[in-house]
Amino acid sequence: MHPLIARLDRWLQANRPTYHASLQPGASSDVIDEIARRAGGELPALLRELLTWRDGQPDDSDDHLEHLWSLMSARTILDTLDDMAWLVENDDFAGLWGDGWVPFLGNIYGDHLCVDTAGGPGGAPGQIIEFKAEDHHRYIRYPSLEAWLETLVSAFEAGLSGDDSNPDDREAYEAFVARRHPGYPIARAMT
Repeated sequence: MHPLIARLDRWLQANRPTYHASLQPGASSDVIDEIARRAGGELPALLRELLTWRDGQPDDSDDHLEHLWSLMSARTILDTLDDMAWLVENDDFAGLWGDGWVPFLGNIYGDHLCVDTAGGPGGAPGQIIEFKAEDHHRYIRYPSLEAWLETLVSAFEAGLSGDDSNPDDREAYEAFVARRHPGYPIARAMT
């Protein structure tokens, strides 16, 4: 198990045991391979490990991993890839969703954090893109999935829960992220 996933697992067990217990058993390699196929290539090893560790949280869960972001199951990822492919093909959405984007966190608004396996718009493969359904800008939030996960786990270990119900915690969390990743997020207009 990747050391960052092991740290996350230990922290969730100790500090959010109910949430940890609600996470689904890991996804099968066949389903993960299907995600890679639909995304048009190979998935980063850390994303494979994350999906193998836990297959997201139940769709009917009201809990969140961080802020309003929920850990997506492999099935939900596949459904989202299908939905986005249909929108690109049928609904003038081509410039708003990127080739090779693989969502792994989602929220109730239809927004996603995605691993960008292709490196667009104007970035590098592996970067983390924030897709907001109601915004024509896309934000490169982190340089990589490892940077996101290391930041998340370190914030949790530092006592920052990422809880949206506490504005002071949210501000402290955002400041923590900004110190670790100066220059991020990077805004990119999509058309």
